[in-house]
Amino acid sequence: MKTFENPGKCFRLTYPPDWNLADDGDHVSLWHSKDGGAVTISSARHRDPKYSASAIEHCKGFVSKSGDQRASVEGNTRIARGRFTDSKGIRWYVHVLAHGRYGVLATYNYARKPNLEEDEQAVKILDSITIIVS
Repeated sequence: MKTFENPGKCFRLTYPPDWNLADDGDHVSLWHSKDGGAVTISSARHRDPKYSASAIEHCKGFVSKSGDQRASVEGNTRIARGRFTDSKGIRWYVHVLAHGRYGVLATYNYARKPNLEEDEQAVKILDSITIIVS
């Protein structure tokens, strides 16, 4: 497994060596093949050091925009996960982490038939994400 760490983005993750990673400054993207799905990760640090982010509230907010009545969200203030299918038929996995004023939003989405091996690897990438607090 490879490791990506960027304290400026306040997170670290591990990913399989045959996946590609691009860091455009605002987001980090990972993908296995051009025909597969993509993992996209963004992070934020609130200006107010007393602010306390809630993973479950941020996840609910992101998933609610999908309009999918069957969407599911579970978790707590530190970690939350959601799933939905958008109006274009794209399937989404949502993973939100929060620690104090730090938050990380990670998604995996794909429009093709499920590829169980890639889906499993993507979920492992999402599960590997940890917040780096400075």
